[in-house]
Amino acid sequence: MSTVAKISRKQRRLQNKLQAQDQALPSTSNNNTFDTPSYNSSDTQDDDAPDSWTKVSNSPSSTTVNDLPFNVLLNKVSKLKRLLLLSKFYSKLCDKIFPKIREFNPDEIVCYGIGSFSALSAAQIQLALLLVIKDELLQNCPSNPPSTTATISNSTNNSNTCLRVLAYDPVFSDSDTKLLNHFGILIIPTNEAAKRYALSNTLFYMPHCEAFLYDNLLSANSTTHHPTSTSTSIPSLPSDCSKPNPRTSASAEPKLSNLSRLMIIGNDLSNLPRASKKLTYISKFSSSVISIQFPDEETHLDSSINRFHPFNDTALMTFDSL
Repeated sequence: MSTVAKISRKQRRLQNKLQAQDQALPSTSNNNTFDTPSYNSSDTQDDDAPDSWTKVSNSPSSTTVNDLPFNVLLNKVSKLKRLLLLSKFYSKLCDKIFPKIREFNPDEIVCYGIGSFSALSAAQIQLALLLVIKDELLQNCPSNPPSTTATISNSTNNSNTCLRVLAYDPVFSDSDTKLLNHFGILIIPTNEAAKRYALSNTLFYMPHCEAFLYDNLLSANSTTHHPTSTSTSIPSLPSDCSKPNPRTSASAEPKLSNLSRLMIIGNDLSNLPRASKKLTYISKFSSSVISIQFPDEETHLDSSINRFHPFNDTALMTFDSL
């Protein structure tokens, strides 16, 4: 992979303005409400994090951005999904990323901090990839691209019928929520700040999240002790949907952490210097990260997509048994 693109603050401001006015992509369930205060990532962002952690903002710019109609968002995301499936980027993912995800065989995909689809083109692209990943878990990576329709077909494979996809971002609008509901993605009703304890193999989809959210996730899973404070109003998976963890066995030594149940798609944690004082758990576990870099977006994605840097410094990550 080529050297990770670093986005200057001036470039980010320009991208936010472009995204708010973006006309590059032509347009052709019940809403959930949040019952807890939303966090502001700028208030809690780690000041010690290096510039490579500073993502293209997933918050709307200071200019008010109207909530795009549901049908406009649906058309945009559907088109982006088709573009991804026809790209060299997708072919590269089929080679080295999707096989690892299917081997991990998660019960859940949890998406944090993706941003508002009404405000950000990068968020639309990242959602399109999330839908592709969901497809890939419901069927083998085919020689021909899977269906590019807006809806995702159900699988008859019993081992994957219990796959569930959840999402949360405090900036979700009504149209954002309706769009996620349309694709069968459940909205987490409370702000967990990424402090979710994985009860089974879980893929956390967190491209370009703030560093403190990754740290919170590792903190919540740093031991085998289930935190009693972790709760959600979303029903648990049925007991007959539980699958054995492929990364451990009954004869294995007792684990010191729950990290073997985690797979993360996000900023490469192994790139973070250990000198950061605030990112305690990233510093503690960064040496245990097994990273597979995503394909270079500038080489393998069309310029109409890669100009938003949706997968800058993105990797698929698991952890050595701890």
